[in-house]
This record gives sequence, C-alpha cells and structure tokens, in this order.
Amino acid sequence: MIRAFQVSDGRGAALQDEAIWHRFGQDLRGVILGQVSARELIKRLRRDLLAKPVPAAGEIQTRVEFDNLVSDRYTVIDIRAHDRLDSCT
Repeated sequence: MIRAFQVSDGRGAALQDEAIWHRFGQDLRGVILGQVSARELIKRLRRDLLAKPVPAAGEIQTRVEFDNLVSDRYTVIDIRAHDRLDSCT
C-alpha cells in the first residue's frame, strides 16, 4: 500500500506548482473519460520534455532505502531515481 507519493522536479525538490498539478488533473480526467488517447498524450509530453535540457550524468543518483524504524507496522521504502522515457510505439 502506498501511503505517500511525492513527485519531484529535476533538482529533487517536491513538485508543488499548482498549474502543473491542474494540467495533470485535466490530462488524467481526459484519459479516464476516453477523451484523450494516453499514447498520444505521452508522445506529446515526451516531445516537450525532450526539448528541455537534460541534467548532466551523475546529478541524480538512483537510491533505494528501507526504513523499519519509522513505523511499527510497515516498512518504509524511499526510492529516488531519474525518470527515463521509453519509446512510444
């Protein structure tokens, strides 16, 4: 069960821009209602992302941490990794 999920920007800071979350909500609603093709949405967003500068290698290191001390009932897993885009064929 996922109790908390954080989306971070390319620098590792929590993504808190309301405009981005509003756009995400609209896109998700459109996909769920069948008004927008998920494949086409991903292709469009992928083009937008690829137009932006890519962080230099090593700026974001993949890290997985397990913590059994912060909860008596659950294991907390913290995963930090750079997003990877795959081809949309």
